[in-house]
Amino acid sequence: MTNTLTKDPNFPTGPCADKCGCREPKTKPNKIMTELIMFLLAALEGKFHVGLAAAGSGIGVGLVGMKAAEATGRNPGAGADILKISIILAALIEGIVFFAIFLV
Repeated sequence: MTNTLTKDPNFPTGPCADKCGCREPKTKPNKIMTELIMFLLAALEGKFHVGLAAAGSGIGVGLVGMKAAEATGRNPGAGADILKISIILAALIEGIVFFAIFLV
C-alpha cells in the first residue's frame, strides 16, 4: 500500500510488514554503513582518554600562558617569578598526558 501524500512505497499508510500496527518505514538500516562505523570504533582501540587528556592539556597550557602574559602586563616587575611559576605549571599540566598514555 502506497502513501497517498508522498507516493512513497516505503512509508505505508497502514500497518507495517510485521503487522504490529505501527507506521514505521519498511526500510532497514544500511548494513554497510553500520559495519563501517563499528570497524572505525574498533580501530580506535579505546584511546579516547589519551585524546581528551591531550586536548585538556593543550587548553590548560594555553590558559596558563594567557594568564601569565596578562599578569606580566599588569606587573612587569614580577615577570621573572611569573615565568618560573608558569613553566612549573605547564610541566605539571603536560604530565597529565603522560599519565593517560602510560598508566591507563
